[in-house]
Amino acid sequence: MNRKISAVRFILILLVLLIISGTMFYVVSVPRYAKAQSAEGGVLDLTAGDFSRDLYSLEGEWEFYYDKLYTPEDYTGGEPEGKEFIAVPLSWHNAGYPLHGCATYRLTLLIDEPEVTMLIPEIQNSSIVWINGQRVFQAGKPDYYQSENLTGLRNAFVTAQPDDGQVEIIVQAANYGWYSSGMVHNIDTARSDILQRDALMRRALVGVTIGILLAIAFYHIILYLYNRSEIVYLVFFLFCIIASIRFSIDSNGFAALLLPGGVGYFLSILYLICLILQVMLLLIFTHLVFSLPVSKINIIIYSTCFAIPLIAIIILPYGMVSFQIALIILIPKLIALINVIRSKRLASYPLYWLYIFALGGYCLWFPLSQFVLNNIFYMHGIVTTLFLVFSQCFVLSVSYAETKRREEELSRKTDFFRRMNHNLRTPLTVVSTNIQTAQRRPDEVGELLEESQSVIMNMASIIDNALEDGKESAVGLTSADSFRSENGSDPEVEL
Repeated sequence: MNRKISAVRFILILLVLLIISGTMFYVVSVPRYAKAQSAEGGVLDLTAGDFSRDLYSLEGEWEFYYDKLYTPEDYTGGEPEGKEFIAVPLSWHNAGYPLHGCATYRLTLLIDEPEVTMLIPEIQNSSIVWINGQRVFQAGKPDYYQSENLTGLRNAFVTAQPDDGQVEIIVQAANYGWYSSGMVHNIDTARSDILQRDALMRRALVGVTIGILLAIAFYHIILYLYNRSEIVYLVFFLFCIIASIRFSIDSNGFAALLLPGGVGYFLSILYLICLILQVMLLLIFTHLVFSLPVSKINIIIYSTCFAIPLIAIIILPYGMVSFQIALIILIPKLIALINVIRSKRLASYPLYWLYIFALGGYCLWFPLSQFVLNNIFYMHGIVTTLFLVFSQCFVLSVSYAETKRREEELSRKTDFFRRMNHNLRTPLTVVSTNIQTAQRRPDEVGELLEESQSVIMNMASIIDNALEDGKESAVGLTSADSFRSENGSDPEVEL
């Protein structure tokens, strides 16, 4: 029965965490658009759209000119050479083109509105956008050469006034280092109030997430200051702080939308460093909580997997190291996951299985979202990080309760020995004194022996009472230990 209760509680906690994390993921990361016709042959017809309440994406088949950087002037005399078509959103590398290079996109939007607003997403990894011949957006400097491919990933709201019911959108993009190229996110369009409300709501929820992480972080730094022997609290505090910084810099987070320059070179480097530090702190946390041994081979592998990306960040231009980081730091994650699965602690506390699910999701979600789902989600890492942090909190609560139980048990033993020391010291002193007196005064031996016997009887009574109290305490401890062995958890920890 107890095992069934424990399993039910575990399932309920797992479901609650999945619901919270999944809801946040849906609201923040999953695009929500009205059903609309996709672009065909470089033309998207939204004349039947209801812009008074709906949000639309400019997805579908765009004109595509690989290895060409055309401006609106190049289209005044007719279509320039090299015209092809490509699906948007999609990295042009996934469409069969070389990963590194430059290209021009073009879309004609048919619309029955006097004015609309567009949200330009990050375009890998430098871009310029023209609307009806006017340059409205620039991030970096697209060029034919890598040396000119300077970037600053950013988002921006731009306004478009149709010309005879048409909006011509031309996008230049260049990529010479990133692991995806071109328009990997949709351009969103709607009326200004609707579009800004949707975008700012996402950022507000990201802010709530960051606030939750900071609150959890400062709570655990207080626990660490209260008990500095528990280094794991300090590690978890740093993990939450790094995760907060990473979310604020994320390409669709605060920096990309709110900072005038977007995510520039310095913030990009800081983002990559935070990514490495977060994994490093996660490994330390895992080894501390599960008391995992660190072999020389583990040290060599961990050091190599962290040193290579850090050195690459310092030496190579920004963008050249992201793909390598995504793969290299996956190695220590998987090693930690395997070591945790092999840990004996999983049999002791079912809540530790939450950490297995969270760590497994954290390991697999990044490559899944980038290489299988083609990066179609905004801030995709928010769901796995939240679930991981909540699971870490539960693991630490189990660890904290177990530590408190051991402290209380040690305190009971210490009090027992202190009382015994106090209660036995005086009778033993009396007996010792009587023996010494009997040696000097043989005529008083009988009286001294009688007094010593009385003292010894009293001492025996004290010991019997103490042992009886100890049996009752032992019965309580044994019952608790039995409960833990049957349920795999501490009765004080059960939620």
